[in-house]
Amino acid sequence: MAVYPNYDQEEGSYAVPDTGIRVDVATNGAPKAQRLYDQTRMAFVVRHRLTRADKDALVSWIETNLLNTFSFTWVGDNATYTCIFDENPYRVRPLLGGWFDITVKMREF
Repeated sequence: MAVYPNYDQEEGSYAVPDTGIRVDVATNGAPKAQRLYDQTRMAFVVRHRLTRADKDALVSWIETNLLNTFSFTWVGDNATYTCIFDENPYRVRPLLGGWFDITVKMREF
């Protein structure tokens, strides 16, 4: 299994528990909840501040592993999770001085 590159996880990174609960509205207007899966899984949004070379390496790694599971260590609890990339998995924003802010979205598999 691939291992997510070990870049610093910057302020603004966060994890959200996904309980699998989805709420819809029934035809009579009443909310209707269902749980799609039994186990709560984590969703991660991770920010990195990288040089151009590191940004290019990370984007290349993401593109290579778009549909693969990978091992990711979350700085918040130092636990390792098996993850897969979420929809639109990354966003790159150029910063001054040749740096880049890259935000990556993934979820526990």
